Amino acid sequence: MNKKITTIILFLFLLPAVLFAQEFSHLTLTGHKSGGNVCSYSPDGKRLISGSKDGIIKVWDVEQNYKSIKDISISDDPITALHYNHQGDQISVGTMECLQVYNSSTFKRTAKKKKAHVTFVKSANFSPDDKFIVSSSWKENALVVWESTTLKQVMELGENIWTDEASFTPDGNYIISCNHDNNAKVWDAKTGNIIKTFAGHTDWIYSVKITADMKTVITGSFDQTLKIWDFKTGKIINTLKGHKDGIATIALSPDDKIVASASVDGMLILWDVALQSEKLKLSESGPTILYLEFSPDGKSLASCAADGSVRIWDVSSLN
Repeated sequence: MNKKITTIILFLFLLPAVLFAQEFSHLTLTGHKSGGNVCSYSPDGKRLISGSKDGIIKVWDVEQNYKSIKDISISDDPITALHYNHQGDQISVGTMECLQVYNSSTFKRTAKKKKAHVTFVKSANFSPDDKFIVSSSWKENALVVWESTTLKQVMELGENIWTDEASFTPDGNYIISCNHDNNAKVWDAKTGNIIKTFAGHTDWIYSVKITADMKTVITGSFDQTLKIWDFKTGKIINTLKGHKDGIATIALSPDDKIVASASVDGMLILWDVALQSEKLKLSESGPTILYLEFSPDGKSLASCAADGSVRIWDVSSLN
């Protein structure tokens, strides 16, 4: 098996991680019995949910200093995708092959697709109007669009390329994905046709984000670099170097000013998007960070790590 595949699968499903000293102050949330794969803030910023290899979703009360208030047992399989919708009343949950939707208040399941993919669901993001979900996977049928309320399949996108993240663009007209062919792609959300390809990385792209004005795309790759792209032309604007290992996840702040990136060696870096330069290293090393997300107010950054912990980094002074 390819070394990159083995590395990430072990972090997602199997390996505990060694905890190293961190260089920047943070709040550590504990309670997951195994690796933390993904997390999501509610749109109002009052809740954080996290999912892990033990199949448990933990709900944290942000206003009570991230007090753990509820555990929801979803599956015996690892939770590999977890996202609030834009209204905050639904949550998408991805596990092995299965895609589900839950009411965010009652945590009762409202829809389930048992065989959404032939392997684990890597991401499951809502469209801006919350009517659809696009899910991705590391296998055939890599990108699928579903009705969010019923999980009835709307469209299967054309290429059977292993895909990490996929999401709708802010206007809802396109879907942007990052793939294991070292490229990111833009798809027409109505026709399913590829209309643009971002080519330039030398290794798999694990994470892709687009700014609210749809002018800039940012990708993080296992080639240890981030690239900043012009969305309209598809051309590289700049390449950001600083990581010493493959980048597993990136997150964009709500105001699009800061992008955070984390590599499998635990290095966590904040970058200034406008200046296209490193702003601050939050950690030099540590447990592998599998997912990052900024709070809606941009003052906190949540990281989910392979040791089962969720860390909350105070980045309010950087705004």
